[in-house]
Amino acid sequence: MNSLTCPQIINVASSSVAFTPFQSLWIPNSANLVVLGETPRRKGKISVYELNFGSGDESDEKANATDKNNSNILKLQYSVQKDFGFKCGIFCDPSGTADDKSSASASELVTGDFNGTLNIWDLEKLQKPIFEIKHAHSNIINCADTV
Repeated sequence: MNSLTCPQIINVASSSVAFTPFQSLWIPNSANLVVLGETPRRKGKISVYELNFGSGDESDEKANATDKNNSNILKLQYSVQKDFGFKCGIFCDPSGTADDKSSASASELVTGDFNGTLNIWDLEKLQKPIFEIKHAHSNIINCADTV
C-alpha cells in the first residue's frame, strides 16, 4: 500500500493525563470534547477539553506553529472525580421537540462505570447526575447506546 493513498490519522493536539482514558467524545455542536476514564486509585474522571485554534490572525498562526507541545490548542476546561471509574459514554439523542420537557439536550452525557451504574449527567452541572440507575449491571458497563 502506498502511504499517500491510504487513510491517515493526523495528530492535531495531544495532552498527557493522570488517569487511564477509556473513551473520548466530541460534544455535539462545539469545539469541545469529553474524556472519560479511571485514576490509579480506581476513581472516575470526567474531563472536558476545548480545542482553541486562536482568533485567526497571523500572530496566532505563528504562535501555534512555534508551540511544539500544542498546549495552546487543547485546553482543560474542567475536570471532576467520582467514586468509580468510567468505562463508556455517549451523548443523549436530542431528537425530542422543544416543547417536550423530558427531551434530552446535547449537553447530557450518559456514562457507564466499573460498578455497573448508569448515569446521565448535565455537562454544566457535574456535581451530581440528573438520573442514576445503581447496579444497572452486576459489574462493569462496557458500552452504551443512545438513550
